[in-house]
Amino acid sequence: GPVDGFGLEIVSEAPVSQHLEHGMVASVVAHGLQVVVLAAYAEALLAVGGTGELGCAVPEENGVIVFRKSFSVPGMTKDQLNSTLYNYINNCLVAPAIHDLRTRIISDGKEDGMIVAKIEEYMVFKNRFLNLDRTRFIYQVQASVEGEKVKLAISQISYYYNEDSEGRNGVTYKGEQWITDAESINKKGTGLYPSTAKFRIKTIDRVEQIFEDCMDAFEIAATPQTTEKAPAKKVRKGIVED
Repeated sequence: GPVDGFGLEIVSEAPVSQHLEHGMVASVVAHGLQVVVLAAYAEALLAVGGTGELGCAVPEENGVIVFRKSFSVPGMTKDQLNSTLYNYINNCLVAPAIHDLRTRIISDGKEDGMIVAKIEEYMVFKNRFLNLDRTRFIYQVQASVEGEKVKLAISQISYYYNEDSEGRNGVTYKGEQWITDAESINKKGTGLYPSTAKFRIKTIDRVEQIFEDCMDAFEIAATPQTTEKAPAKKVRKGIVED
């Protein structure tokens, strides 16, 4: 990823996996420091990631990655549901995103009830002194209201990685070519390839956060505010998850 200051180059003394060869594992050489990876250790590098990120964690529909979430909010009118949904997407996803080219509200849902937004934001893998590793995370969110049910879908996922300080000369990866089961899980099914693991894990975490934050927004809108002490464990009172 983008590196300032010290960097490492990984050099194999024998052939390694295709993902290690093309997967941006190596960085740059700086101050004469180099790491040599032996063939046996290269195989060990492939077994990373927890079971939560293995099979079926990235859902596909006809070869396209689509994360979906739906939940019900009893007691709110359709206008209240649509307003809360739009405000969440506009204020919590669009507003803090990168506003170069891609981020925008495509449809506000007033005509067909479908809110559509394109989002570009930074996904940070590592942020240490003189070492920032991040990618631009681009996705489309679609949201609608049917009765008392709220439906969310995140798709058209891509990444713009390894850009220079001016935001140029990076590499674009489509989600379907980078974080699916076929592209991420090693042949033994025991772990994730290191080149794609951080993208897959961070994407799953980010999608879950978006869905959770959306439900929190409806929880606040649907639940009368009190001065009661919040329970140690989150208990949703205003919505019902599917």
